[in-house]
Amino acid sequence: MQLSIAPPQTYSPAAPRTATPENSVSAITPQIPDVFTGQGYEDFKIAGCFYCHRIYDKGNKNGSNLSNVGSLLSYIQIKNQILHPTSSMPPSPDMPPEELSQIANWLEGLK
Repeated sequence: MQLSIAPPQTYSPAAPRTATPENSVSAITPQIPDVFTGQGYEDFKIAGCFYCHRIYDKGNKNGSNLSNVGSLLSYIQIKNQILHPTSSMPPSPDMPPEELSQIANWLEGLK
């Protein structure tokens, strides 16, 4: 019986990979829409809503995550929730109507 021994294989490093749109970090990182603009956003921020609520990567996790609230609630439902919350959120009966409308309109756009 004769044994044959294969010659040792040599190591050859792979060719360096270059970033392409398909394998770049931005291609695999979820993209956050640019929603943090406009009067509704400014009113939401000034009213202190980010102290409890989170939208994408902004705010806290104590309250509801509102990142897609517009796909769950209508404009009217959002306004009613702000004025008459069903959770531990403080009611906002004294919020000026224009501010309430701006915030509800902005939140409705979060889908």
